[in-house]
Amino acid sequence: MKINLSTGIVWHSNIARNTQAGGLSLLSQPATADTFIKTGKNVSFGEDSWFTRRIWMKNFDPLNASNSTLDEYAEIFHMYDIDEIVKEKYPVGFFTTGRQAKQNIAKSRLKPRVQKILKEKENLLNRRIELLKKETLGESNIVRQKNRLGQNFLIPFKLVNESKESSYPLANGILIYGSAETKDKNEFVNWIKSQALDAEAGYSEISYTESPEQFIDKIGDALKTNKTYYDKFHKNSIIYLKDADKLLTDTHNEESLDCINELKQFIENSNENYHTTFVVSTDMPLDCFDRAVISKHRFSQTVFLKDGITAEEKQELEKINARLEHLKNMSGKSNNYFYEEEYCISDYESPFDRL
Repeated sequence: MKINLSTGIVWHSNIARNTQAGGLSLLSQPATADTFIKTGKNVSFGEDSWFTRRIWMKNFDPLNASNSTLDEYAEIFHMYDIDEIVKEKYPVGFFTTGRQAKQNIAKSRLKPRVQKILKEKENLLNRRIELLKKETLGESNIVRQKNRLGQNFLIPFKLVNESKESSYPLANGILIYGSAETKDKNEFVNWIKSQALDAEAGYSEISYTESPEQFIDKIGDALKTNKTYYDKFHKNSIIYLKDADKLLTDTHNEESLDCINELKQFIENSNENYHTTFVVSTDMPLDCFDRAVISKHRFSQTVFLKDGITAEEKQELEKINARLEHLKNMSGKSNNYFYEEEYCISDYESPFDRL
């Protein structure tokens, strides 16, 4: 619909279309005071200027809406200026009565809900930034640790296996620790495993699930197998000692202490005697270990994995993203409650300008 304020005539676009289609005469009707919602700016003399304004439909009724509908309005219009919306819905003019009171009631019902949505959205966005930063820092730490271990151990390890050069000293042990989740550490171990298999190295895993003596016996058998593998194919090996930290920190049990001492001897000479590197991963603080067990000549390679985003935090991030996406979709429904029309103000002042 187009309106010319200098003439007070409302030109209906739908009637104009009917005229073009069926040859009907163009109809017009006088404008009423309720038609006009004054927006825009002053117009230069001698020209007609066209403006756009919102016309609100009857389905937007904050005065009579239920609480659930008001909550829905708040989600839909949280990106809008509520004061401006209310002024447009209930314009105050010479021919209107009680509109100011309606504006105040509508604002009192709608504005607190919108402010609540805006506060929720602000908190969600801040938390989302916090979680994304944590996720990024955790991932970048893993990348740095992979690069470091690759340069210091895996590249030489592969070169030794490819060139059959046994004179290069390789690490006896790799210790993975830090505040990262167990899952992240397990993924790091799996990455070491994939690198070892790419180099056609021997790889085995031994879990500490039985008695300390049985655990040590399995390690001894694996070392003999690795030595045979080296003698036959000239390839080094890696052994992952899963949950070995439970044994290595059990210093109050006499049987465990004997096995710890035996394991220390295995690790200390594993590369020289068995062409094997041990991998141990732990969630425990290093203070829980006997310092001799994790000494530099046994574990010359250490991997410190910082805390990234946890599984619970990932779920939280997914919920935050879903909520923000919901608010975005709801905001897109705003055009179901109003339509826009163009109107014209000429250089001749309309009497309605004084309303």
